[in-house]
Amino acid sequence: MDKDIKQIGRAKELDNNSSVSTFISSLVFNLVINAIFILIFCYLRVRNKYFYSPRSFSKNKDSRPNPLPRSFFGWFKPLFKFSKNDFIKYCGTDGYMILYIIKQNLILFCIFSFFAIVILIPINVTSNGNQPGLDSLTISNTINDPNRLWAHLFCTILFSFSGIPADKNTSEQITAELGDRIPPGTQIFPVNDESILFEPYTERNKLHLALESELARIARLEKKSQIAKEKNPKAKNVVIKRKQMKLGFLGLFGKKVDIIEHATSKIVSHNTLIDEKKPEYDSQPKTLSAFLVFKTVQQAHIFANRNSGLKNIVTKPSFLTVSIEDVDQNDIVWHNLAVPQFTQHIRKLISYAISLAVILLWIIPTGFVSLVANFDTLASFSAFKWVNDLPTSVKGILKGLIPAIALVILTIIVPIIFRMLIRFEKGPLTRSP
Repeated sequence: MDKDIKQIGRAKELDNNSSVSTFISSLVFNLVINAIFILIFCYLRVRNKYFYSPRSFSKNKDSRPNPLPRSFFGWFKPLFKFSKNDFIKYCGTDGYMILYIIKQNLILFCIFSFFAIVILIPINVTSNGNQPGLDSLTISNTINDPNRLWAHLFCTILFSFSGIPADKNTSEQITAELGDRIPPGTQIFPVNDESILFEPYTERNKLHLALESELARIARLEKKSQIAKEKNPKAKNVVIKRKQMKLGFLGLFGKKVDIIEHATSKIVSHNTLIDEKKPEYDSQPKTLSAFLVFKTVQQAHIFANRNSGLKNIVTKPSFLTVSIEDVDQNDIVWHNLAVPQFTQHIRKLISYAISLAVILLWIIPTGFVSLVANFDTLASFSAFKWVNDLPTSVKGILKGLIPAIALVILTIIVPIIFRMLIRFEKGPLTRSP
């Protein structure tokens, strides 16, 4: 018994030493490779100016930067002295964007590392998870002390984003916060809660589609009748009947009405209701979204390049929000604009979890279908020996037809489930931004 315990202890010690040595060897290897490439660059930079600093030979003084020091690491200090305009002027927009992305990633890395070193790693190390080696620094070491997971939850929430605060979601506040980053003449439209207009607007759109579909059908039949009349003047006039619809549940029950007359009258009544409700819209609670409308396409692209993706667009007091460019009004899910981004993040995580569960658990029905298709294998189990007593025709149906139908049904169900999950996420657009 003592020997077994000692062997287990030695195995854990070996795993511990192995993980640490693997990390150290990888770190040393990458640092050495990195240092070699930096030294090669520093050596070649001075000796091959035509390749590494071609703009310094430009005859145009405006596009010719001042020469960098010739010392081995002389390029490093001026790198942090150049302004954004200098980088764009001398390196072009592509070069500037590469440096900008590297800089932003470095800032994010430093911020995340600070919170990890100050908060998470000490909490993980002092937990009693008995994890070996570097695993003691990870969340897996808190397995025996679940209360310490609150620190991980807090740090996760810290980097979750809440959109534009309601008290800041006015055209004046957004203009003041964005400052010179917003082109002149840009119109700002904060989005209010549209629940008072959502129902009549949605119903009106449905009626529009029904009316348009019926009118298009009648127009097609009229055109066909006209062509037939031109080919054969003696042909009888075809009376085109207008469709009717039922007003009850799913259009299956209730009173029958003429589609054109019903849709026209309802559209008029909904328009009247929308006009009555519009003055109340400005007094509705603010959502976490706003629209920026630019005078020209060039202004829109410039602003999008400056503030693309997840951006901190104000500083005092700061808030973070998602900016989406090139938005078509037909892609907007208006009633989702009031959903906070934190709620959208939670819903998206739940959606991902359900999607993963569907993918993993889908093996059960598909495995059952394949098992039914292999009747001989199924009959080899004692519980299913009665399968051999079935008529040949029934066996043929169960073996050939049922699995094919089941697979078709399963294939149809999958996209339906994922469409439901997409709607559950409450995203602002009907497409991926």
